[in-house]
Amino acid sequence: MRHLLLFLIFFCAHQVEAQSNVTCDQLGYCFNNFARTLNLTTQTPWRSPREFRFEIESIYERGSQNGFLQLCQAFRALRDCLGNEYRVCMSVPTFATGGSNTVQDAYDFIGIFSQAHFTCGAGFDVFYRNEPCMSQSWSAGRRNFSRCYEEYHMRIDAGGNNAPCVAGQQLSECFEYVLTQQCSAVRTDVVWWGCEYARTFMFTQFPYCSQRCTTMKLGGIKST
Repeated sequence: MRHLLLFLIFFCAHQVEAQSNVTCDQLGYCFNNFARTLNLTTQTPWRSPREFRFEIESIYERGSQNGFLQLCQAFRALRDCLGNEYRVCMSVPTFATGGSNTVQDAYDFIGIFSQAHFTCGAGFDVFYRNEPCMSQSWSAGRRNFSRCYEEYHMRIDAGGNNAPCVAGQQLSECFEYVLTQQCSAVRTDVVWWGCEYARTFMFTQFPYCSQRCTTMKLGGIKST
């Protein structure tokens, strides 16, 4: 992980022109601690965000103490470590101009942390109360979740009228469906969690998509 630390320090030093009081000097140190706490092995994850996301989401399979609670503790420690610099340093522009292979990689990488904001914030209680079936969903449905993401990116790449927003809606519906296989469709809170978790990822790159999640039924993402 040493090269990870040195690389982050190097490229983040060039990302502060717009805000002279932010240096991102601590980003390498803070991110190293985050990765070490969770035993993450993906090298330069901002260049391999889909591999990194798979590793992060595998944590959900472990149950609460060694799973999503540990992730949330590590995520909070990362934010505390960076302090007021978190928003600037952990941003798409920072990684798109200095770390990621492509701008899409930067969006995918930061999208993972946007999802962590949700999981460890508004979505925390739902996951915790439904932890047995949620963990089982991630374990049993791993390939299905991966397919949801793959189809999402393929739909966007294919283009078409309002493609990102349509793809985002279908991503949410895909997550809802996979979660209900273990948690049951009657758990509308779990349906909402799956919808919002996927919507958060989409919204990182396409904030203009006017959609929201409800708990009324499957397919609960609606245009506003």
